[in-house]
Amino acid sequence: MTLPPVPALLTAAVAIGLLAAAVFIEPARRGIGSVPWGLAVIACVTLGLAPFSPPHLFEKLQMLAAGTLIKPLDWFDLALHGTPWMLLIAKVLVAVAEKLGR
Repeated sequence: MTLPPVPALLTAAVAIGLLAAAVFIEPARRGIGSVPWGLAVIACVTLGLAPFSPPHLFEKLQMLAAGTLIKPLDWFDLALHGTPWMLLIAKVLVAVAEKLGR
């Protein structure tokens, strides 16, 4: 079994760190909690899946996994199309943490 390329591992580590901060740091929880659910879902459906055939996000994630995500524009695309999904995931994690009394 081979490990994914270093940029893929670093990107995954940053994403996990941001999600953990969203759940465990109170100001981040309040900020994420103040974003309406509808806005987060609409952002995922529009910006998160644009241009729809094929979605840039899936394309960029495949490039990241293959280690071919090199150009700054590709990284920008990954950040741009991935941010709504990160926000939605963070909102779900914050909602679950609040239900559990965290």
